[in-house]
Amino acid sequence: MKKNLHHFSFLLLLFIQSIAHGQTAINNELNIKPGNVDDAGEKLAHKASMLDGYFTTRSNTGITLKVPATKTTDMQQFVEENWRVYQQIYSVKDIGIEILQARSKLTAKEELLDEYQRILNESKSSSIIKVSTAQSKLVGEIEELRGRLNLLNHQIKYAQFTINFTIDRPGIENMRSRSSFPWLNEIGLDRLLGDME
Repeated sequence: MKKNLHHFSFLLLLFIQSIAHGQTAINNELNIKPGNVDDAGEKLAHKASMLDGYFTTRSNTGITLKVPATKTTDMQQFVEENWRVYQQIYSVKDIGIEILQARSKLTAKEELLDEYQRILNESKSSSIIKVSTAQSKLVGEIEELRGRLNLLNHQIKYAQFTINFTIDRPGIENMRSRSSFPWLNEIGLDRLLGDME
C-alpha cells in the first residue's frame, strides 16, 4: 500500500509539473494482469468515457486510451485500484518548440500564398500556369502544417494511456515443463496448440 501511495504521489508531482509548463504531451504505458481480458477492456474503455476520453485501439493484448490531460491522475488511480501494475513507463514530452516552429512555418506559407494570389491577379496569362502550380503546392503544404498543429494540440489536450495485458498460462507452462516427449519440449506446446487453432 505504501509503495502504491509513493508511486502515485510521484506521478502526481510529474503531472502537476507538466501542466504548469503548459505545452506537454503525456504518455503512460502500464502492464497489468487483468484476469478477464474482455472485462478489463470494457472497464477501462468505460472509465475513459466517464472522464470525457475514449479508446483508440483495443485487442486481447491491451487497450490504448486518450484521457483529458487534466484527468490523468484519475485514470491512473482507477487502474491501480482495480489491477496490480507490474511495470510502468511514464513520460512527459515538451512539444512547445514543435508547436512554435509549425506555427511560424504556417504563418510564412500563408503570407506567401497571399503574395501568390496578388501576383496571380496581376499577372499575364502566360505566367498564370506557373503561379497556379506553385500556389497549389503551397496550399497542400499549408494543409499539412494545419494537420500537424491539430495533432500537436490534441497531444497536449489528451494524455495517452497504453495498457498492456499480461496473460498467465500456468497450465500450458506446467505441461511443457513436465512433458516426457523430447520432441514436444523442442517444439513447444503453446506453438503446437496455436498451429491447431
